[in-house]
Amino acid sequence: MNREFDGEQPKMRILLVEDDAMEREKLLACLEQAPDVKVIDWTGSMSEALHLTEVQRPDAIILDIRLDEGDGVSFLYHLKELDMIRRPYILATTWTSDKATIRSILDNGVGFVQVKSQPGYQEKGPEMVLSTLRRMRPYFGFVDKPQGTQVNTSGMTVLDPDSTQRRRIAEKLGRINVKIGTVGHTYLVESILIASKNKSGVVDMENEIYPELMNKYRVTKWSIERIMRDRIEKTWKKTAVEILEQEYTQQVDPEKGKPELKEFISYYASLFR
Repeated sequence: MNREFDGEQPKMRILLVEDDAMEREKLLACLEQAPDVKVIDWTGSMSEALHLTEVQRPDAIILDIRLDEGDGVSFLYHLKELDMIRRPYILATTWTSDKATIRSILDNGVGFVQVKSQPGYQEKGPEMVLSTLRRMRPYFGFVDKPQGTQVNTSGMTVLDPDSTQRRRIAEKLGRINVKIGTVGHTYLVESILIASKNKSGVVDMENEIYPELMNKYRVTKWSIERIMRDRIEKTWKKTAVEILEQEYTQQVDPEKGKPELKEFISYYASLFR
């Protein structure tokens, strides 16, 4: 039995933006057989993709960066102009493996970049895309905080002011497969959130991060440190080198084979200041 879909979750509503007929047909054949996916529409046009996004409100968009009519990067810029509170998750596909180009794509609202030139894509590309969508589903439905939101004291439920930043950090960690739902994932997200608020760029583990986590979760400093280090080590062992090099651009000591805890937190905190 496929445990990735239990028949109870709503289907992922996907918009496919791909102008290459062969690529499109392979993706459609795979997605339309998946029990947890509903392809709401497809197009190879940037302008039509924007219209469909505004009207259909997909959960996620599979976006080819190269299009005959328009291009994926322009689509991302125009997408920001749409009056949408709930933004679709973007999985981009591209033939380029240039790190600067991929970083630019990610910085413009893409959740994950699937490089078509990577080993195995020609044989199992659609399956790889589907697997990524399932893995990243917890990050669908990102809700931008409305401008001018005030604290409500009338007894109504209000969003944690840090919830948007927390969600963005969790999505970044998801790109390197830091397992969501684990204690280590929670501690790392909170540590990065705390560090990102220090505008000086200093990551103070002893006087800021550990005390705040110890107070919040009622655990020892030793336990927090051990769990976070263990989560980083497991991530570096199970995640493909290509993904780690693409997402974590800071140099890692080759003898250790993984970043130090403080280095890891510092790197991600710098992305959110």
